[in-house]
Amino acid sequence: MILLNHKKEIINIIPRPNGVRIKKGKFRFNNDLIIFHKPKLSFNAKYLRKWLTDFFNHFDSIKIQETNLIGDYTNPNRRACIFLDFLNDESEINNNGEEYQLDISEDRILITGLNMRGIFYGIQSLLQLLLIPSSTAIPCLIIDDSPRFEWRGFMLDVARNFFSIEVVKKLLDVMALLKMNKLHLHLTDDQGWRIEIKKYPELTRIGSTRQKSNIGGIMIRKQDSNPHSGYYSQDDIKELLAYAEKRYIDIIPEIDMPGHSLAALTSYPKCGCTGGPYEIAAQFGIFKDVFCLGNDKSIQFLKDVLKEICILFNSKIIHIGGDEVPVNRWKKCPACQSKMKKLKLEHESELQDIFTREITDFLFQRDKKPMAWNEVLKSKYEINKEMIIQYWIRDEDLLMKFLEKGGKVVMSPFGRVYLNYDYIVTPLRSTYNYEPVSEEISKNLGGNIIGVEAAHWTQWTKNPYNLFLYTFPRLIAIAETGWTLREKKNYKSFKLRLKDSFLPILNQIGINYMPLERTDPCILKRLTYPFHILFGSKQYVRNK
Repeated sequence: MILLNHKKEIINIIPRPNGVRIKKGKFRFNNDLIIFHKPKLSFNAKYLRKWLTDFFNHFDSIKIQETNLIGDYTNPNRRACIFLDFLNDESEINNNGEEYQLDISEDRILITGLNMRGIFYGIQSLLQLLLIPSSTAIPCLIIDDSPRFEWRGFMLDVARNFFSIEVVKKLLDVMALLKMNKLHLHLTDDQGWRIEIKKYPELTRIGSTRQKSNIGGIMIRKQDSNPHSGYYSQDDIKELLAYAEKRYIDIIPEIDMPGHSLAALTSYPKCGCTGGPYEIAAQFGIFKDVFCLGNDKSIQFLKDVLKEICILFNSKIIHIGGDEVPVNRWKKCPACQSKMKKLKLEHESELQDIFTREITDFLFQRDKKPMAWNEVLKSKYEINKEMIIQYWIRDEDLLMKFLEKGGKVVMSPFGRVYLNYDYIVTPLRSTYNYEPVSEEISKNLGGNIIGVEAAHWTQWTKNPYNLFLYTFPRLIAIAETGWTLREKKNYKSFKLRLKDSFLPILNQIGINYMPLERTDPCILKRLTYPFHILFGSKQYVRNK
């Protein structure tokens, strides 16, 4: 149990640990600190030293010592030591477990885990205890901790508005502190194509630049005249993957298909039903021009793209979108109608059903697991239960049927975890109190909900300042939902830990956020939420 000291918690850690025992005494850091570690834990040790030296300028001589035999952790001659070690023999390392133990005594700190990832998470808890307030003495305790869900994710849409790898790295740093493990990059959409595909260079030469952008929400048709461009080269992606891997975060690429495809069609018009010409969308919404599924060359184009994605990304999971696909063009397309007749399909929507099955089989053959938005559950044909579904809206009955068949689902309901909306639309309290496993699901199927993922769609988000402002502190709330057991969550406790511990850390690493007093608007302000959806989230300007 986490103990309280008057109104302030002793253990200011987010996500809230699932098991804490307080001991007497304090561990005191000094400049003679030595970090002992097993050979396989070299990066973890260097990562810990860097944080300590960056935050404490007088800790400039912290030593790291590699050893195969760490020995007796209670050795009185080793004061001010940190030990990083595996719970079991290295030959028995369990790569699937994420649990860790953080044991702090007066003379040493011991962080153990089943694997390197678990030990890394133990380091995050230690850092939060130490960094804020900047104290060189921390309470003695034992934390036994492990996550509630295996999937603790954040989706960043870089297609509507592009963000540099430096911005993504900042997000990865915060996600690591929060013990989050999945970054889902939405790389393609009607408004831009953001990843280099060597076989199809026009995707970035043409598809990465639009000439104008919509200003405001869906009710405002005003547009600026400023070109917006940007994409990640394959070398950029390799750099991001290496950075994320060291923080035990998997990057999940999303190539949206067969809809949300105007940027691709503008680059390669023959992939559409009309042959173009097309224009990269300035407005945000759903467009009738999608990939022509009656054209075998269009499908081969997408397979060629996925071949490069499968080779480039080390993730076992590839997201193929599948959401918001209108059938208008297919109804009038000779090639699509011919294919329907040949396959004896009754409705144009079945073209997507056949396509989804073909693409998922293509990915399975390459030892990749496909993931898609929950609209694909409307398919007339049975969805492979090995596919991961990301749930965001409606069709709860189809979701239940998929779960009953053993399918795995990541929960991302737009009304609770979409972070692009104003706090009047989605207050911090609402995000924190979201429970991914409903009572109906929890009876028999709760284990098939593998996690939760926040999403930031960037149609209104023009720059990093507003990206961070709307993302934080709500992403921090989602991190606690993903890690902490339901019965241990408490909003009042969360707000205290947020204020006293985590927000000051964001200050020190240069991440801005919405002030806490503006994250839970009063009921009268909340009544205006329809206007914020229709006219778009406010864009703030940083004070000089």
